[in-house]
Amino acid sequence: MLVLFLVLLIAPLIARNMSISLPTIPMDLMQPLDANNNDTTTDYTGAGLPKGYIAASSAATTS
Repeated sequence: MLVLFLVLLIAPLIARNMSISLPTIPMDLMQPLDANNNDTTTDYTGAGLPKGYIAASSAATTS
């Protein structure tokens, strides 16, 4: 157990001094601006629904 503790403590100290180059993400994982992908809501849904609340429907309606 002591050896594991020492490895977890010392390994990051040694690794940060090594110049390891990691590949970069070419597009920085950005969300496209022209798509309607904002599905974050303030309504309660799913299993975390408090008593007395009705689950909100996220179905899109077109008119």
